[in-house]
Amino acid sequence: MSVRNRFRRIHRIVQKFLQERQFLSRGQTFWRPTEQLSQVVILRRSIWNTAETCDFWFELGVHVPGFTPLLDGIPEPAYPKEQFLVVSLRVDSVPSRPVQQQTLSWYLKADDPLPQADEQVITEVLYELREYGVPFLSRFASLADVIEFLEWLRLHREECFRWGQIMPFEAWTPVYLAILHWLNGDVERCFQELEKALSGEELTAYIYDKVSKVKERLLVLSGGLSGGGLGQDC
Repeated sequence: MSVRNRFRRIHRIVQKFLQERQFLSRGQTFWRPTEQLSQVVILRRSIWNTAETCDFWFELGVHVPGFTPLLDGIPEPAYPKEQFLVVSLRVDSVPSRPVQQQTLSWYLKADDPLPQADEQVITEVLYELREYGVPFLSRFASLADVIEFLEWLRLHREECFRWGQIMPFEAWTPVYLAILHWLNGDVERCFQELEKALSGEELTAYIYDKVSKVKERLLVLSGGLSGGGLGQDC
């Protein structure tokens, strides 16, 4: 069996596992919607794969409808995609997971001993999803859950590097929180977070421009509210 067909078999097994847990799917993206968001699993393949090799891993995340138009001023994607996730991390970066020395991925090779090699990969893949991936995503049922996690991440960013990178980056966290507060109906906290973003130590010209545009969009939507941290010079 070719490496490509072996990967397709693993993909079908992952798809069945996640569909049994109410995940929808499109290609290698899987998502489970709640009333306010979607929990997302993405089966990622390396761009360096060949006919003889296939390296793949899992990205986890949270997609929030309405977030992308406010952040980037572009339409909502047809389905959750990696670049539009509010929270994003690899499965081996889940905070509850034991720390390991290397990033976790699986590597299929044309000369692997079959079927033993693939059965081992399947066992490991389903274990990671069952024990860490799906339980981590299950903590996100509402906007309040995402806000709570990003607040936790802001306080524990350095500690999180024990596991791996968790997105958004530090400089973007207040921007993401601002939009989440807006979507959750808390306008005052939204603009407070935007002020934090615009006064952050990691502020660059690119970030300043991006945050300023987010602020302009929200001010228009809020009718140019002023007072209580929403001054006209905001």
